Amino acid sequence: MREKVTIAVVAPVQQEDFFDRLWEGVWEATFDLNSFGVQVVNMTTDHHDASGQREMLTRLLEDEIDAIAILPAHCCALDDLIAEHR
Repeated sequence: MREKVTIAVVAPVQQEDFFDRLWEGVWEATFDLNSFGVQVVNMTTDHHDASGQREMLTRLLEDEIDAIAILPAHCCALDDLIAEHR
């Protein structure tokens, strides 16, 4: 049994207020959840980089990740991977 739980967050980086707040929350969660044995992995892509997100998600699904929070760069570009690993 692994000692830490891992949560990966995949989302675009851009200047909009929403993403600033999203990444601020992820950054805070990285420290707040660590004391409970939870590791938060921050994975960023360019704003419209659906292929970069596909590569990241493919690698994450091959690893022992307990949870993945993802904000797709394209509304359905990752649907096949998500459906395959539900």
